[in-house]
Amino acid sequence: MSYKFIILILSLSAYLVANSTNQITWNGDTNQYDLSYIDSLKKYSLKKYPKKYKKMEKTLIIKAKIESAECRHLKSYDWNQYIDVTRSGSCYKTSRRNVKITDFNFIKDTEKISIFTNYLISKKYNLVKDKFEKTATFQKRLQLVKDNLEEITNTYMTISYNKVYGKPIIKPIDYDADNELFYGILKSEHGSISEKIVINIPLLSAEHFYNAHKETNVIYQYKNGKVYLKNIIVSSNGKEYSAIIRNTTYKPKDIKVALYKQVKYGEKLIKKLQNDIPKFLKKSKAKKIDNSKWLFIVGIENYEYTDSVKYSAKSAKEFKIVMKKRLGIPEKNIRTLIDRGATSSKIDYRLKDMLRRVKQGDTIYFYYSGHGIPVPSQNNTPYLLAQDMNPAYLNDERFKLQTIYKSLSKSKASKVIAFIDSCFSGGTDNQALIKGVAATRIKPKKTTFDKSKMVIISAGSGTQYSNKYDEKSNRLFTYYVMRGLIKNNTNTQRLYDYVKSNVQEKSYEMGLSYEQVPVYTGNIKLKL
Repeated sequence: MSYKFIILILSLSAYLVANSTNQITWNGDTNQYDLSYIDSLKKYSLKKYPKKYKKMEKTLIIKAKIESAECRHLKSYDWNQYIDVTRSGSCYKTSRRNVKITDFNFIKDTEKISIFTNYLISKKYNLVKDKFEKTATFQKRLQLVKDNLEEITNTYMTISYNKVYGKPIIKPIDYDADNELFYGILKSEHGSISEKIVINIPLLSAEHFYNAHKETNVIYQYKNGKVYLKNIIVSSNGKEYSAIIRNTTYKPKDIKVALYKQVKYGEKLIKKLQNDIPKFLKKSKAKKIDNSKWLFIVGIENYEYTDSVKYSAKSAKEFKIVMKKRLGIPEKNIRTLIDRGATSSKIDYRLKDMLRRVKQGDTIYFYYSGHGIPVPSQNNTPYLLAQDMNPAYLNDERFKLQTIYKSLSKSKASKVIAFIDSCFSGGTDNQALIKGVAATRIKPKKTTFDKSKMVIISAGSGTQYSNKYDEKSNRLFTYYVMRGLIKNNTNTQRLYDYVKSNVQEKSYEMGLSYEQVPVYTGNIKLKL
């Protein structure tokens, strides 16, 4: 089944499932289905069997004219509802006549089952994100389907089989009294099912069972692209019996169920929704390259000795792309250190090397996303945590926040703007990082630097934690910094106001313990 058809199925009009019984509108007397399913058959036919479909449509129109012979002006067939013959002289509107599934006899039964199964699943679980639905809610629903793929597929496959083939019927052939075995044939009301079966029936019940009406329920199992007849339950006189297939050459039918593709489609949709920075950036104007601008980026998601910081690496990489385009920073002036590329020795060397190259009048942009650690034994002195550093043993002077800020502000640059996606409260994502401080949050010691030429915009204040933003697959603070830079690439004060407002509001939505209010220190009047 093609990818486009999967999208087609997913985009069908809403279908209501009655209560929890997974039933669909169905008229057993006329073998008619819900109209939107008929519409999906029509679209599938036009794609795969265009000539046969047009021939069928022509036949139906002729048939409709014969049924309303006095209405010769009839020119079209309304697929979605009924033949509409308007009043004209003695001609009146006819009664409804829905298209029957049997009209699509050129489509294989297995194809109908596949279409119907996907149709039911997509409508029940709605694997398309609603306009007014949060991505996180959609992602949760998609995960539910992923976790229960086999069970969901089997449930709707059985419904589809029974609808396409109709009511299963047991026709008696013989009864072996010596072995107490009933022999019969399992047939379908319509379709091509015809399998020899055998049921163990006690002699005392045999005659009644042989002649009485029998309710039959066939359960199918979908596995590895094939449908197996899992169980046949036959009910008679208040008792249930299990039948088995006698045919040793029985082979499962090949059925293509697109649920797996639907899930992948949903995952791609989520990824697209989450990764909207490229979409916004694409619409923005690129600034002219300015060789006096420098950018130093550190993004550490996976640490050697402590917990990871989800999305830090991704946020750092995207931040570089945004800064490069919106502020005109040349590639040769950018230093990007991600994960294992951000060890203590590499950060120290690359930063010192860059600062040596900075000239009088240049601008430095500094970005850090990772753990920020206040060390209790050092009066809560804050440290940046390199990828290979252990938060339990911090004494490397080079990574004191004070040391890094001073080295930046004492450089030849006339302007330094830093973005710190770390709160230095001893944790991140509402999880404590330092052992023994799970119940509290540490307030880090203040740092000093030249506030006339430098401004630092940080993810949060005081004892707050920095948060991840699952809906956008980014760090919350960094996401809105990037959005802000795309909207405004000249005014630092306006950028800060935008970031603070959005981060604060979004963190409140997450819950009281997730409160995050970005702060700045230094000269906020500096131009970007």
